[in-house]
Amino acid sequence: MHKVKVRVPATITSLGPGLHALGVAVSLHSRIALQTRSDSQLSVSVSGDDIDEIPTSLDNLALRAAIRVFQNQENAPAGLHVEVHNAIPFGYGLGEKIAQVVGGLVAAHNLIDSSLTRDELIKIALSFDLPYEGIVAAMMGSVCACSLDPNEPHTLGYASFTLPPTRLIVIAPSFDTESLEEVRYPATVSLNDAVRMTRQSLLLAEGLQRADFEMIARAFTYQIHQEQFVEKIPHLAAVQKAAKDAGAAAVMVAGNGSLLAALAEEEPHMVADRMARVYEKAGVDVRRWVLPIDRQGVVISELEPTEEVLPEQS
Repeated sequence: MHKVKVRVPATITSLGPGLHALGVAVSLHSRIALQTRSDSQLSVSVSGDDIDEIPTSLDNLALRAAIRVFQNQENAPAGLHVEVHNAIPFGYGLGEKIAQVVGGLVAAHNLIDSSLTRDELIKIALSFDLPYEGIVAAMMGSVCACSLDPNEPHTLGYASFTLPPTRLIVIAPSFDTESLEEVRYPATVSLNDAVRMTRQSLLLAEGLQRADFEMIARAFTYQIHQEQFVEKIPHLAAVQKAAKDAGAAAVMVAGNGSLLAALAEEEPHMVADRMARVYEKAGVDVRRWVLPIDRQGVVISELEPTEEVLPEQS
């Protein structure tokens, strides 16, 4: 086997009340391919969206991830070509970097038939300092709950929930995100607040598993961390009202604050349009998606016993 292609979903982190705990995989996918070369060179090619954001040097995340696997296993091809086809827009909190890291790890694992387990691959991914709930969601699909051991930074407990078919409404307005860097969560919260947030996270996970939108709505009645974004995200209150008026069960600030997401039992496209219209009327560019939740996670899309990549002719 000389070539491996994998498909990796976009991810959204800090889902609703699950701050740094719940991540979800959604059906926007990037593709990573690793192919051996007949020389000792490393090369990278990129295609798709936002290719200017993806380096073709040794800084390429998929390449760096692959090299970590080779180093761990003390087994590497003489030369390697990396192909990145990106379909996850950059800068919106959709886990575009996570997809490249996870894709590079899993493709390299299969290219050399490594002995690494999923837990070990996730542990390597954690060393890239990316949101761990997004890493697990990209690996496993669906909605994932995670807990990082504070005493062992690369030790993670996690679980994935099997969901019925569910679609997530995602709105990405274009605004100056520098103000989001000023958001600071409280260093400590009261025991009562901590208990309520835990309870809301459990309600959300259970509601999603049951497709119970009344339960999902109850899970969003208390989100202490979301209050930090109210004055930082333009028109947030109006967008939330528009979504609720159109039938959304829940609206949340997701990721690092640059995304708004909503869940609706019916007419998700109408909800997305109503939310986007608030920004459009204010003259703000906005992107919108209605995305099925990806229930597979990273998958091997192709294994090829192909001819090796030949050196470029001088």
